[in-house]
Amino acid sequence: MDLFLEIFGYCGTVLVLISMMMSSVVKLRVFNIMGAVICIIYSAIGGAWPVVALNVGLTIINAVQLIRLGNTKVTYTHEKLGHEEVGLAHFFQHYHKDIGDHFPEFSFQLDPDAVVYMVYVGADPAGVFVGKKQDKQMI
Repeated sequence: MDLFLEIFGYCGTVLVLISMMMSSVVKLRVFNIMGAVICIIYSAIGGAWPVVALNVGLTIINAVQLIRLGNTKVTYTHEKLGHEEVGLAHFFQHYHKDIGDHFPEFSFQLDPDAVVYMVYVGADPAGVFVGKKQDKQMI
């Protein structure tokens, strides 16, 4: 039983450490909550009350922040771009690896019939929509 409890405690510690490597804030908070809950149980069994208090506090902080993130309203806007727009070339150049990972067939040499929109969150570029009109429908 002691070995199981020790492994259980280390699992909580590993989850908290893994949470610090997440690039997504939501994943960071979820992993941190899971690790903190395990650490609460482990520490309570061992009577380490200051560690319990710390992890209860972390769990509450992470839960509140997750709720805040879920309630955040994001407004997207868009702007139609020409194929030769500097912002479009910069966007493609900056995100070429990510685009290639998710859309390996995508060509940065746009078809002359392509329709291009830059999508923004506030003033920050959030993405690019590239489509082609065919028979008056966007494909």
